[in-house]
Amino acid sequence: MMNKYITFVSWEDRFVESLKHDLNELSNIDEIVCFYFEEEKFYSKTKKNISELQEIVNNESITISIYSLSFDDYLFSWKTMNDVFSKFNTEDEFILNISTMPRNIIFSIYHFLTNLESIFSIKYFSPMSHGNDITRNPSKPELILQHGGIMLPSKKIILIVILGHDIKRVHQLYNFIEPSQIHIGLGTNHQTALPSDLDTDFDDIQNKEIFEINSFSNEKVYSILKEKILTFRDDFNIVLCSLGPKIETVGMFKVHREYPETALLYAPSKDYADDYSLGTNLSNIITINSM
Repeated sequence: MMNKYITFVSWEDRFVESLKHDLNELSNIDEIVCFYFEEEKFYSKTKKNISELQEIVNNESITISIYSLSFDDYLFSWKTMNDVFSKFNTEDEFILNISTMPRNIIFSIYHFLTNLESIFSIKYFSPMSHGNDITRNPSKPELILQHGGIMLPSKKIILIVILGHDIKRVHQLYNFIEPSQIHIGLGTNHQTALPSDLDTDFDDIQNKEIFEINSFSNEKVYSILKEKILTFRDDFNIVLCSLGPKIETVGMFKVHREYPETALLYAPSKDYADDYSLGTNLSNIITINSM
């Protein structure tokens, strides 16, 4: 019986619309766990939804638990989430709505839920459209805590990244890590239109391999990444990074758990557009019932 609902407060339409949809569909929820970033550049966009959560939920029998995390201090966020999830037990069952959740928070919550050995479902709501300039100013990449893999100095690095709408962070990753090879997965089956000026040739990046992947299929993500890991694991350190639709994190985390010597990397941006996404596609909701 799914009784705990986890989400991340956003200014995007799909935060409120997906939450309302699920509350109409799910009758056993007794607690909603909401995380948000405390920094002003994010809080100024999300404070309206935070202050109106009680009104949005509109159900006095549901407890709303709100926790602030830090965009700038991932270790603080990790410790906060560790404290939050330590109060739950294996009898609790979770619905995790990752639609508006940053990827480092997604991977971290996967960690805590799998360690709990709890039953949980993952839900993803696509927007109806994205803005043209959804992120700006790529920031320093960070390894996911306790999922940094094994980096042997005798081996060179292969970076495998799955790309969505935002290619700027690929260049940031490449310049930061300086891998001997980079494998760039171009997502297919996009549910919103790609920017008309999206340049996926990456002519300025050397030693690259570009491949296509249905990033909305966790099975395809898992199988393609597994094939690459098996090909290169003996000779290279392997770093995995998700930049496509957040649902691809499921297949990536699954294959990483199978091959924990691989590293999970998060590539943030410092600024996110007000029109990062618009609307919610309620006709194509993805639900994954097991990791």
